[in-house]
This record gives sequence, structure tokens and C-alpha cells, in this order.
Amino acid sequence: MLKNILIVIGGIAGLIAVYVFLVPMLQNSNPQAEGDMIACTMDAKICPDGTGVGRVGPNCEFPACPGE
Repeated sequence: MLKNILIVIGGIAGLIAVYVFLVPMLQNSNPQAEGDMIACTMDAKICPDGTGVGRVGPNCEFPACPGE
């Protein structure tokens, strides 16, 4: 009986440790930290001259069309 109680208390202590130490680290992680890669959607903007430009850069913005 005492063994079962100690197992339950150990399990609860383990869950508390995960919540206290790991959850804040995961919530505070910066997805755009230096060296991380960014994935932009593969859509394109059609320019007035008929060419297309895709999203670039860390903010995944469209660059200016040629001639603009």
C-alpha cells in the first residue's frame, strides 16, 4: 500500500517538474532565432509586365516587381 502511494506521489512530482521546467522553455522559444530556417508559402504575385515574384525574406513578403 505504501509502495503504491509513493509511486503516485513520484508520478505527480514528475508531472510538476515537467510543467515547471519544460513548458516555459517551449513557450519562450523563438521560432525565428538566428540560424533557423523560415518556410514561406509558394504563392506568387503577378506583376504588370506578366512576370511573377515569390515571397522572400524573414517576413515572407513579396519583393517589388521588375521595373517598380
